[in-house]
Amino acid sequence: MRLAVYIRRLNQARHVEAAIREASARGHEVTLILDDQGEVGPKAGERARPEFVPARFAEWCRLAPQGSAAAAEPFDALLVAGGINLDWQRLPSSRIRIVVQGSVSDFLRLEPARWDLVCCWSAWWAEAWASVASAPDQSRIARICRPVGFPVADCAVSQLSGPPTVVYLPFAGGPRLVRARYAWWDEPRIVRALAAYCRTRGASLVVKSRAKTPVSAALRRVADEVIETDRPGEPTLWRLLTQVAVGRQGLLVHHMSTGVAEAAAAGVQSLGIMPYGWDWPSDDRVQVPDLLPHGGFYHWRGLSQLVRPDAARFLFSNDADLLAPPPGDSLAAYRSRFLGPRGAGLNIVKALEEATA
Repeated sequence: MRLAVYIRRLNQARHVEAAIREASARGHEVTLILDDQGEVGPKAGERARPEFVPARFAEWCRLAPQGSAAAAEPFDALLVAGGINLDWQRLPSSRIRIVVQGSVSDFLRLEPARWDLVCCWSAWWAEAWASVASAPDQSRIARICRPVGFPVADCAVSQLSGPPTVVYLPFAGGPRLVRARYAWWDEPRIVRALAAYCRTRGASLVVKSRAKTPVSAALRRVADEVIETDRPGEPTLWRLLTQVAVGRQGLLVHHMSTGVAEAAAAGVQSLGIMPYGWDWPSDDRVQVPDLLPHGGFYHWRGLSQLVRPDAARFLFSNDADLLAPPPGDSLAAYRSRFLGPRGAGLNIVKALEEATA
């Protein structure tokens, strides 16, 4: 099989890395097509340029900038990470098109008619997508979705242990007024309470941000480590959480981030904070019933909680036991429901082989 893998930004590489590696191991010819669209500003560091791609990819595939002769060749299959906001004229020619789920909202906004195969994390996500789709699209979704597992969990990481660690993802989303109020009023108070909690528990506080989310002075004053941006093509959050899991004591604090899935895959508890006035998801297309309530993607017994700012400060101030490993039965049930089978990279390749046979 001649496989093309298409990415527009290097932060998408973690969703297809395992599939590229497995396809190469099974003897397929893999070309990673890098569509550098000249982004400037905060996303400039994620531009899909060959010199930014981690060296390990050269073992598994050839690199081809979009527009090059290698990228213009016809392929048996095209694998795309994410799958929304694409310029369809820039995609290479192929017999079939396959997309890999990369997040929550992007997945639920896919256009079913554009894809021959959709590799979702678990069967639950296919059902969730169908629940917000039009009637004509529902039958197609049932035909094209393949539960393959959570690809990020197949990215190679080093196993390092250390002290208890709390990873904090600064608030970045929501309407402008909510973002302004939260950053001015709630987040500094939450961060102070979280820092005090870390001191009480002897834990290290790591602030993991992105280039588009500047780290405030208040965060810098209390953090033991600040990671302002991902290294190009590297699964930074996954590496952090995996190292936390090795130490068996850790926590992810986030604001409705898909990082909750990475925490569960790593076996780490998470605490999601929903600012007042921000009832995400607000878009009609992503009103999926089981995302937010108890027993949902963001709120699962013994593993993940979803709370308002005052409740988060209460938990930190009262020394709640948030660092312990989640119960094994709860973790297994969550992974089965939302993250699907193990071995996502190999499962994606097997689905591709079946589709192109």
